[in-house]
Amino acid sequence: MIRRIGIVLGSFALTAGALALTVTPSAAAAPTGEAAAAEWPWTVHGYYPTEESCRAAGTAGEVLWGKVWWCSPSSSGGYALWARV
Repeated sequence: MIRRIGIVLGSFALTAGALALTVTPSAAAAPTGEAAAAEWPWTVHGYYPTEESCRAAGTAGEVLWGKVWWCSPSSSGGYALWARV
């Protein structure tokens, strides 16, 4: 009985360790800013003067890139529309 409990606990520890190694916070987080976008397959699909106009363009383009897009402040003072296409 004790041997079975040890085997179950050992396999649980190995599984938890394997999951901890495969899931990293940096892999799950979205890029923040234009410098981080070089590491991601995201492209800019336009620059807009206000966040509202950027969100309107992102919503209108969901037919092309789906619901995965976001607007981030750009260095030029407007907002950049990022999407995965």
